Amino acid sequence: MSDFEGIPSGIAGVDTSSGSAWILVDEVLYPLDALYGAAYVFIDRCHVFLDRAGPGQVRVTLSPKAAPVDSAVLRSHVGEFANELLSCAWR
Repeated sequence: MSDFEGIPSGIAGVDTSSGSAWILVDEVLYPLDALYGAAYVFIDRCHVFLDRAGPGQVRVTLSPKAAPVDSAVLRSHVGEFANELLSCAWR
């Protein structure tokens, strides 16, 4: 089961113990320029870490700068990041 309703397990997750959330991004669907653009929008509210998860995949980890951090806040950040990523890819 996923931390996100309607999203397959392994695509996104929440780690409340470290206060972070992550999402896997497929570079075929979302070019690096779109990924960098979405990450830039988030740097005012989250620490954004990009890591190569495998061939053609980037793992984006978001750690909110402001407290309190609970699972609802983390899930919200992942959803907002996914929306921003789609917006950047469309542009």
